[in-house]
Amino acid sequence: MKIFNLVSKIIIMLTFISLICVFFSIAITPKDKALTSYTPQNQVIVELSEDYYLHLVDEGLNLNIDGNIKTVRLDELGVSIYSNSSALEKFLSKIFNRETYYEITLDLQKVYKIVESLNSEYKTNPLAKIEIKQNRWEINPIEKEKYIEYEKTVDSIFESIRNQKLDINIQTNLKTPDIYIPSQDLLDSLRQNMTQPIYFEINDFGEIKKYQLIENEIYELLKPSIIHNSLDISINESLLNTKINDKLKNIPRNQEIKIKRTKVIGKDTTLDVGNISKEAYKIIKNRINHSDQSDQIISHTKYAPFTNGDKFERYIEVDLSQKMLYAWENGKLKYEMLVSTGFNNTTPKGEYQIQNKADNPFSDIDNSYMPFWMSFHKDKRFDAWLGFHALTHKINSKGKYIYEPETNLGGTTSGGCVKLGRKEAEILYNWAVVGDKVIIHD
Repeated sequence: MKIFNLVSKIIIMLTFISLICVFFSIAITPKDKALTSYTPQNQVIVELSEDYYLHLVDEGLNLNIDGNIKTVRLDELGVSIYSNSSALEKFLSKIFNRETYYEITLDLQKVYKIVESLNSEYKTNPLAKIEIKQNRWEINPIEKEKYIEYEKTVDSIFESIRNQKLDINIQTNLKTPDIYIPSQDLLDSLRQNMTQPIYFEINDFGEIKKYQLIENEIYELLKPSIIHNSLDISINESLLNTKINDKLKNIPRNQEIKIKRTKVIGKDTTLDVGNISKEAYKIIKNRINHSDQSDQIISHTKYAPFTNGDKFERYIEVDLSQKMLYAWENGKLKYEMLVSTGFNNTTPKGEYQIQNKADNPFSDIDNSYMPFWMSFHKDKRFDAWLGFHALTHKINSKGKYIYEPETNLGGTTSGGCVKLGRKEAEILYNWAVVGDKVIIHD
């Protein structure tokens, strides 16, 4: 019994001593503890009052960056919260009207990410702007870059939490950005490369016509910019095509041919302006890349077919005014060949089809051989078949072959047939089949 009483007294004494310790602990606990230093785990621990903690949970922190308010939640700060008071301490705190304090652990890595996101959101990220004015390359003044310092921002956040504030002012600074600026030597070299005009020489059916794209016009096509720490110069292809078309507008092409002064039957000549523009583009691109290339573009006008390949699946078109033959297959131009036609308009206009083929028949009318023969019409005036064939040849009494000259192509040297060069006639002969359509027009 005595032992029980002794134990009871000891327990009561220890409890009394604990209460006194707790009381004095609460009584002397400061409301504002100093901010601890960074720990090896990249965390900082501060103590907050319950009222501030609850306010912080409900509303978060307001970051004021040059008048722009951004609210940051506790989870964005990597906050871990726990109370450093036991249930008994909280009970006694209420009795003695003292506040309960919470320890909050802030993850510095997450705070760093917040500052990083703020920088990406608020910094100006200026680029050097380069322009061409009066054929000179000019770089505009570079504005300083606005940025947020990580260390100062972290200190501001921690200091504000330590002082139990909900609004935090974040300071921004200005610095000269580390960006690429082209050297003056490079700009001078580019200017020198663009000085020389680009020359165009067009052979318009024997008449040589010359044009040029001068320095000012070349500069109008260029759009310089600085991208990824390098100078990028793009070329306005659409404007280049417009300029080339305007330069060559006086060259006759796509002219309408008329019969009997009223009936329009087609287009006669063409000039590949698109290819000329591509060549001009290559020259300018090589100048930008400091590559050597000729500054001259040579081109020529040529005849164009009247049809577009849409008359039949396969057909042969002969233009009497051009002395040209066009072979079409599935809407695409397969071959184009220079021909000779009948004198005194003896080659008939109209639609026909290939009737038969023969490798090398003999003509009693002309006393000559007609290689790669393909007939398409029987002329009632002469009671003779007309057809496609190679330039003729004869064999004299000594057995020597006498060939019709290639210079006859492009003229009127037959009695109504359509003559081709020997190689061209063989190609057409091997391609064409009996039944293929034939269209002949002026």
